[in-house]
Amino acid sequence: MHIEKNNMLRSAYLYFDEVVFYDISLFDGIYVIIGIGLGSKYYGVGLSADRDLNKAFTGALDELMACVFRSIPKDYTNQNRNNIDTPEINRDAIFKDPHFYSNVFFSKLNSDYIKKSFSYLQCEKRFIYQKEK
Repeated sequence: MHIEKNNMLRSAYLYFDEVVFYDISLFDGIYVIIGIGLGSKYYGVGLSADRDLNKAFTGALDELMACVFRSIPKDYTNQNRNNIDTPEINRDAIFKDPHFYSNVFFSKLNSDYIKKSFSYLQCEKRFIYQKEK
């Protein structure tokens, strides 16, 4: 498989120390690409699907890079933030707060957790891209 390297991929390494992409599709001819970026300050996951490998790759990269430029919305109140800190997540908060998932993702997780959570992909033969060392 050939991945077209683009400026966005090069810029990913300004934020992430490690960037890897896997094709996790169950079907031939349809690419489902997951990209994982890990760094000391930033981390993220991007996912995209397409019949064209480069379009799927670019979509996953777009979503991965959106993790770098995330921000907690100005209307996100302390009350909603407190819902994240409870041992049992208040299921009502999930439905009342449209930013609940991203706020949990970016306030509770870290690169080590992401790496460990997706470590099962490292043994997959569907690996498609990692920067040459």
